[in-house]
Amino acid sequence: MVRKVFAALFLIAALGIVGYWLATGAHPYTQHKVAVQVAFEDPVTGEKTTREEWRDQYQLGGLDRALPTAGVLTVLALGLLWWNRKANKVG
Repeated sequence: MVRKVFAALFLIAALGIVGYWLATGAHPYTQHKVAVQVAFEDPVTGEKTTREEWRDQYQLGGLDRALPTAGVLTVLALGLLWWNRKANKVG
């Protein structure tokens, strides 16, 4: 019974990690800075233009953090379920 509970928790955590990754943009790699377009007025000419600035913002990456973690949790959950099935067999 305890193995099933832990397996369920691992699967829920894996789904939560993948869900969070998808909800935050499904970036392939973890980003620590994000490019943002900022509008400003040139003080000399008075012309309005935009420029790109980099701001600190963490975005979870799929290939380097989210998917490997979810994969390990899924394998652990499946291993616990298999172990529980083997332990419950008689003879």
